[in-house]
Amino acid sequence: MIPEVVLNVLSTGMGGLGSANKDLIPSQCNAKGTHVVRNKNIITIYVRRDEAERLISDFNETGRIAYFASSPAQEAYQFKGQFLKLKELEDNDLDLSRTWRKGLEEVFKSFDMPEENINNYLGGDPDVGIEMEIEKIFNQTPGPNASKEIEIE
Repeated sequence: MIPEVVLNVLSTGMGGLGSANKDLIPSQCNAKGTHVVRNKNIITIYVRRDEAERLISDFNETGRIAYFASSPAQEAYQFKGQFLKLKELEDNDLDLSRTWRKGLEEVFKSFDMPEENINNYLGGDPDVGIEMEIEKIFNQTPGPNASKEIEIE
């Protein structure tokens, strides 16, 4: 089970997906929110297909996936695991993504970030979900526990 300590950052934080092809050439894209199935160690990361084309190709080639989630307070975690499938988005997925976006918009506005920069960073609505099974979680928060593995319950 995904530990309670990481759920808030996983559900509300900024995130990025990464992978590499068989030649270890990396690929990445920003997330547009997540959906967590805690008791199954599965997360769906929302992305725009046009921003994730190379990632999707790498997932299909290697099956490996990494996801990084961070809060504005610098709390951060890395999730490593197995690519399961692409998921067509339903209305509830878009609702979750829009709620995630509103939360980050408020955080960015509190830092006096210009609206144009917020929109450029957050982009448009996602159009596909990338489902992954989490195998390992690492603490990436600066401090004495950085890089330490967090036990999956």
